[in-house]
Amino acid sequence: MVFAPAVDRRCLPPRLLSLCLCAPLLTAVACADDGSGMAEGSEAATDGADEATSGNDEIGDDSTSGDGSTSGESSTEDESTEGSSDDATTESSTDDGSTDDGSTDDTTESSTDDTTESSTDDTTESSTDDGTTDDTTESSTDDGSTESTTDEGTTEESTEEESTESTTGDPLTFDNCGFPEDGPWVEVEYWQLGSVSSPSYTYSDTPGWGEDEWAYSGHFWPEIWEFGGNSMANDPIGVVASISGTWQMMIGLQGLSSYEYATVCYEGRSISTSSPATVDVYNPLANCGVSSQISHSWEVHAVGVDLGDCLIPNNETQAVRLEPVGGSGKLGLKRFRLTLHGAVY
Repeated sequence: MVFAPAVDRRCLPPRLLSLCLCAPLLTAVACADDGSGMAEGSEAATDGADEATSGNDEIGDDSTSGDGSTSGESSTEDESTEGSSDDATTESSTDDGSTDDGSTDDTTESSTDDTTESSTDDTTESSTDDGTTDDTTESSTDDGSTESTTDEGTTEESTEEESTESTTGDPLTFDNCGFPEDGPWVEVEYWQLGSVSSPSYTYSDTPGWGEDEWAYSGHFWPEIWEFGGNSMANDPIGVVASISGTWQMMIGLQGLSSYEYATVCYEGRSISTSSPATVDVYNPLANCGVSSQISHSWEVHAVGVDLGDCLIPNNETQAVRLEPVGGSGKLGLKRFRLTLHGAVY
């Protein structure tokens, strides 16, 4: 049952007042509306009292039909207008002028569903379509910052290693015959006229092994022994010791524990106009050595000889001998060096 709200009948025109008394249901519709109801009542009164009083059933049917039409229109507006549930619901309730439970539930459910679906769909689509996650991931992956860092780290590490390998330690030096200076050495040179047994001496800068260590038994430095018709001479290559007999360096190795190998580098030329000289290089105390040959051309020639282990370690008297044995038979000696490679002392 529908109860019409109390209406102050003094505010109604006489013809409308009689219409309210005769048609309670129409009164509920006309009186509940503040402006549009009164306009509809006036229009109905103008049409004639006969149409207004045509019967409660017919008026009730028209009212119900109006409600349904309005509700349907409201629902359509709600579905077409996504996200405006509050406005649609209010407009539906006002236009209906009805408190029918079914109409209210339908309107509310429609508005709620539409609103929820609209909000959910919009939110989901917005979150999905805006590409925030994808853009972030792709930008993090595509920017290449990690790869760039790795490549630069691989490029910087490779450059440092190459630089270290090319600059670590002092470069190895060599004597005039190409032997490495990786052990103690002693060198004699003839640069002025004097005695064959009195050349100038030079020693390697090897801590713990110097002039005293090279000295043979009872002496303070190595010595040059010579015999067999040797002399000093001015040669086209400079001052030389002209050796046609025997030339020998006396040394001592009493402080030497071991070594890898010994080498000799002698420099000069064969004193001849046409023939080289064959020279034996050996340790007369061990009868161990090799044979070599030097050219006669007017320039300083360097001849390298590997004596292996011909020298005896921890022995206080050792010697290295040069002896021309063939060819011109005469050696013009400019410089001589003996090296103990990998020596342990």
